[in-house]
Amino acid sequence: FRHQADAEKYGNLPDWATVEELAWSYPNPPPREQEPWCRFVGPAMKGLKRAQDPWVPSLVEPGQPWAIEALTIPGNTQDLRLIAEEAHRFPKLQALRTRTGGDVLKGFVPPPTVKTLRVSLRNVRVDHLEAASAMNIETLELGEGVVLERGADGTLSKLSVRHADTNPMLLSELAKMLPQGLIESVTFERATATPRHAEVEPALQAKVRKAGEASPLPKAGTDLSGPKPLPKQLVTTALLALPGGEVLLVTNNHGMLWVDPEKGQVVRELPQTPYTKAALLPNGQVLAFAYKKITWIDPTDGRELEQLPTAEMNAAGMVRGNDERYVSLGRFVLDLEKREVIDAPRGASLAALVSPDRTWWVRSLDYQEGFRLFNDANKKGVVLEHAKAFHVPMVLGDVLVMRTHDRLAAWSTTDGRLLRSLELPGERVPVVVALSNDRRRIAVATSREELKVLDAETFAVVTTIVWPDAWSQAAAFSADRRKLFVAGPNLVKGFDIG
Repeated sequence: FRHQADAEKYGNLPDWATVEELAWSYPNPPPREQEPWCRFVGPAMKGLKRAQDPWVPSLVEPGQPWAIEALTIPGNTQDLRLIAEEAHRFPKLQALRTRTGGDVLKGFVPPPTVKTLRVSLRNVRVDHLEAASAMNIETLELGEGVVLERGADGTLSKLSVRHADTNPMLLSELAKMLPQGLIESVTFERATATPRHAEVEPALQAKVRKAGEASPLPKAGTDLSGPKPLPKQLVTTALLALPGGEVLLVTNNHGMLWVDPEKGQVVRELPQTPYTKAALLPNGQVLAFAYKKITWIDPTDGRELEQLPTAEMNAAGMVRGNDERYVSLGRFVLDLEKREVIDAPRGASLAALVSPDRTWWVRSLDYQEGFRLFNDANKKGVVLEHAKAFHVPMVLGDVLVMRTHDRLAAWSTTDGRLLRSLELPGERVPVVVALSNDRRRIAVATSREELKVLDAETFAVVTTIVWPDAWSQAAAFSADRRKLFVAGPNLVKGFDIG
């Protein structure tokens, strides 16, 4: 189906009842707001037994259970959650295959009839295998050519490799990742194998369990719920302080993590998420941005409440306005009340930032010159002093505050004058800035080892925090401004700041 008109015209023809196997072909990316129609699946397709890439939200709509036995989806955490919650809609489902990474396995409980799961071989980790082995499945497929089945000890430890369907570089990475003793046995199907495939075989055979060794994987039915240690080498893109003392991390490599900062433990996780920016709204919901998509999220469990498509591929930040109704995400503004995107004002289509009230914007015309401020009184723009780079913008009344290449600076949004600045020593200073809810305090990383809490109006230092991790990545104030939470690659910690 190319679009909604195709789906409405052809999607409910009675002849669909005779189709048992169907694969959906659609543009990537689909036309705006048309993906549900390009992947349309309706009640007329009740005879399906093997389905590849249907629209999962339609599969779980109320109606008769599906006869689907094998389901392949592009794969994301939200789709798998829907399938798990509506398992009764798939009474005959035996094989569930995705094309995404193993992060989706963590926390996922497949329908009880499912015996085979598939995820990508690329970037598979031990914790992915642990999650799969604890499930009540018989087979885990890693891509098309690598299969793990239950061994004599009940874990997923019998490895078989079909070289014809496997990249030898990915096999080599798998061999490096597997702990000693995880494999009970390994077999190879060598049709069309290359010399590079043959080179990998000894590395995999070396991981076969020796006499007396126990598998590091859990048996089927093992309960893996409960607090877990914080993963190492986190890449955090947003840190949100939640009511009750928990913090929510949005990361590039471990999805969304709910963390108890006092214990340093992960309380809950939503492993695979596409979000690159996130902010906590006044109503308690989380507003998140991903490629061409804005999402409202329930902060208690990560459930997606509503989505809004947009043409934007990236967002410079999430800038609250003086009126909480509007949030700027770079060159476009979001009306939170109407749940709609407001286009940039005339002349601002290439702006790095449009103000939430759409009365001024910031744009770079020349790399050497830096950024300029534009408004009705300055149609040609005023050069912002020291603004050679543009990070973490904030709006405080008629003042723009942001982190530049070498300082934290504040300018008048009326005439572009530099009002104050805090120069940062050295070049390798983490780009970490946070604003308190009452807009009276700003936290900024001033070196690899410290952060300073400033008075937002004067930039006077209120307190200094010594940071014990290698690098700070994000910070957030508690709602009452008494604590500052900081996240690094190996640590999340709260500091009392009074």
